[in-house]
Amino acid sequence: MKPVATVGETHSYGPPAAWDQHRDGPCGILSVRMQPFNNGPHKECVSTWKPSQEELMKLMAGGVVILSVVMNVQPPVALLVESVDEQAARARATLDAEKPDGR
Repeated sequence: MKPVATVGETHSYGPPAAWDQHRDGPCGILSVRMQPFNNGPHKECVSTWKPSQEELMKLMAGGVVILSVVMNVQPPVALLVESVDEQAARARATLDAEKPDGR
């Protein structure tokens, strides 16, 4: 899967400081929207990914999505699928909720 521009992007992340492209492989830029998680005190980093036609075929044949997080512990994560309209609505709602006057 390829990362794509995330609606309402607030951050973009590149390779970690000690990343070696020859040793560790390619590491591009990840577009992220930082937002409150379930309107609580926690934050979530939302990035969006688009499967290739080959990956879609594998998924439709019962394949799975694998999440790999490069770090020493597994943080809480979630995977879901949203339509383009759902993604835009979620980003608008998040951005509206963060405005001081609520508008």
